[in-house]
Amino acid sequence: MDDRIIEAEAPPSNPPTTREECRQRLAQLQNDITAIRTEIAAADMDRQAGRRPMDARWYHRARTAIAPPASARGPKVPS
Repeated sequence: MDDRIIEAEAPPSNPPTTREECRQRLAQLQNDITAIRTEIAAADMDRQAGRRPMDARWYHRARTAIAPPASARGPKVPS
């Protein structure tokens, strides 16, 4: 499988200062996530068409690219 994972940009060193900047940043992140999901789907369709097995390492890297970082998920709450 090919290694076309969209390169994640480093998060800004300082958070947005206005609501508008925050909205723009969220919109950009949503667009990035959509692009990665589309890439995963296209690669999977290509793999299925060629009846090839899934490349687990590529899939894991792609899924990890769209997972929120631990700091964004917040603290774990005991159940």
